[in-house]
Amino acid sequence: MRTYNDLTTEEQRLLEFVEDIAVEGMTGSLFESEDYPVCTELASLKPDPRKDFQRQLKARLHERIKKQNKANRDSSRRKVAVPVLMLLLLVFFLLATPGGNAFASAVIQGISQFFTRAESDTITIIATAPARTPTATSSTSEDALPDDPPLVEGLDYYESRYIYGLDEALAITAFDIREPAYLPPGFSFIGARHDEEKNSIHLLYVFPHHAPIMDAALMLTKFSGPFAESGFGQIGPATEVTTILIGDIEAEYVVGGWLYVQDPSVPTAAPGDIVIQEFHWEHRSVPSQTLRWMKNGFLFQINFNGSDLGEGSLGLKDLIRIAETWE
Repeated sequence: MRTYNDLTTEEQRLLEFVEDIAVEGMTGSLFESEDYPVCTELASLKPDPRKDFQRQLKARLHERIKKQNKANRDSSRRKVAVPVLMLLLLVFFLLATPGGNAFASAVIQGISQFFTRAESDTITIIATAPARTPTATSSTSEDALPDDPPLVEGLDYYESRYIYGLDEALAITAFDIREPAYLPPGFSFIGARHDEEKNSIHLLYVFPHHAPIMDAALMLTKFSGPFAESGFGQIGPATEVTTILIGDIEAEYVVGGWLYVQDPSVPTAAPGDIVIQEFHWEHRSVPSQTLRWMKNGFLFQINFNGSDLGEGSLGLKDLIRIAETWE
């Protein structure tokens, strides 16, 4: 038996949202209208404990609308009845199908403090071909796509960008950054990178030969100023965002990253040529984990690119432990 109290929090929230829309927009006469047979069908439904969520939703709507109409018979509401009915039927469809349930879940999951949802799982970027063209498929969530997408993978690529020591990086930034007191065994500091546009500093640690074709990369980033306040990066539209606590500070955790889809024209492009780069969000096949939180006006991020199995692997507990010791 499944009653209203047995519904998940997400189902209850969606139920109440739809109820509010329906009660505000419909009148009892609409439900009795012979011009809209579906309304009569909906009005005749009664609660049945053997049925699931959408059947209970229909019954609850009917009862609430009847009560509202007894209190207010304002005929002016009829002009909005048809579009509201169409919206209501659309919600019924969403709840009754697997694809609809997934969409509803994505809507509910859409509220996030530190992640921005892309409109699509695919992002197309028009960019200038670099001096060194990409040689392999790459996956990462290291930076805010599509602002700064890396094109190649591996230690050589990272060393070409992370050129500062920690002291050098501190000398050119307007804020302080320290290494965390705890780092997982086997990870070595490669270098730091300062991003003036984003007013950020990145610290890179690598576990060599974590897997046959890649090193495990641990990225620690600290942001300051308006960029931190407006959010950072993008994730897929239906990506699950998990809220956790670091001490008493709320943080958000995401699994997945943008997978670079090789464009056949890119390897032959000359430096300076305009090329099209395409990235696809993958939350299963891309071995990327990201943890973000705000503290003292700064946005912090820990990103791990690597398998969650074997030597050098990290999980959410490891990222939290690092975060707890990082100022």
